[in-house]
Amino acid sequence: NGGGGDVEEAKFAKLEDENRQLVESYEKLRTSAKEKDAWMKNAEEIMETLQEESEAAQGERDALLGEIELLKSDIVSKDKWMASAQTSLEGLANDKTELTAKLEDAARTDKDSHLKGENE
Repeated sequence: NGGGGDVEEAKFAKLEDENRQLVESYEKLRTSAKEKDAWMKNAEEIMETLQEESEAAQGERDALLGEIELLKSDIVSKDKWMASAQTSLEGLANDKTELTAKLEDAARTDKDSHLKGENE
């Protein structure tokens, strides 16, 4: 009855082989799960970094917008000052024109009276 032992041995070998394949499959799944976890953790870290960089960039953008607003305000102030200076210069030019006319008038009057004095 030695043939029966061979059948049992073959069944046992088959079970051992199936068991070994199951263990290998389980190890592959564990390795795959660990790799997936590591990849997910890495992806989360990348997302956090991107979020931080995005927030920092937003802060820089806000700061630049603030500086631009200050420059705009400064330009408006300078424009107002320039308009005021222009008005002052126009006023001075008018004053100069009036003074020049008065001086010419006075010189003409003086010359006329001087000529009258010589004729007398």
